[in-house]
Amino acid sequence: MTLRNNLNSVRARPVLVYAGVPVLVTAFLWATSSNQLSPGELVAALMLCWIPWASYQQWYRGSRQELPLFSLIAAMYWIAYGLPLFWSSHNIGLVSGNHVLSESAIARAMYLVVIGVVAIWIGMRVLANWRWEPSFLVGIPQNPWRWNYLRIVLMAAALMRILIPITAWGEGGRQIIVNIESFVASIAFVILLRSWLSGVAMGVDKLLVSGYVLVAVVVGSGIAVTRLTTDGALDTAYYAHSFACPPADPGTTTAWTMLDGDRFPAIVRRERTVGVQFHPEKSSAPGVRFIHRFLADVASAREETS
Repeated sequence: MTLRNNLNSVRARPVLVYAGVPVLVTAFLWATSSNQLSPGELVAALMLCWIPWASYQQWYRGSRQELPLFSLIAAMYWIAYGLPLFWSSHNIGLVSGNHVLSESAIARAMYLVVIGVVAIWIGMRVLANWRWEPSFLVGIPQNPWRWNYLRIVLMAAALMRILIPITAWGEGGRQIIVNIESFVASIAFVILLRSWLSGVAMGVDKLLVSGYVLVAVVVGSGIAVTRLTTDGALDTAYYAHSFACPPADPGTTTAWTMLDGDRFPAIVRRERTVGVQFHPEKSSAPGVRFIHRFLADVASAREETS
């Protein structure tokens, strides 16, 4: 009873709630960090933590009819920039190798992120006040059958990710599976997540939302990171689509991708023209090695012709 009274007392003091949590989180990250940070970087990290937290608290104390979209977007920026500032090495991998980022570059990046998040907030506020779009609330009637339908959709999508390969319905059905697993499930996920954040979700809804996130992280989103059969220069690749384009001349294929038993070209080359169906720039270290080797081939070809 005393603990509950203390929590209610803290909630009754907005300053402690709005500022205390970001300060404590930032102080903890700073204390556990091995990086040398400037005061400006710490202030930017604190702001990047405070903005989504304060926005969420304002939403939580309101009617909670809409999804706290800005809070979620700002929180993603904090995860992408705030956490690495403290816990990640300040190196960047380029084609020319690893490079240590200067403190001034890191500070400018943090300032730019804070400015960007504030600009997003201003844009969303202007849009909401000027009514450039029709303002309406999308809600689900309190009908058990409708909520059960959303739960079934989310559960079915999670099971599809686990049990059904992306190639199970053939080449033409691959995109259908991706749409069901990603887009259709995302709508049910967002609605159930909003009910959870609003404090009206049932225990089964919280379990489904948590389970779907776990499945999405473990199984993936249907975007392939697959092994290539090549001479060792590239062994993994990142694909951001579900289409494959077979070449008219199979002899131009220099690397193949295997995905759920389906083999399709990953790299084709004809004379001095090279084409890839994946994203080398998103394929981590193997992608960097591929780009480095490509540039080395270009330099070698220039030397031969000169």
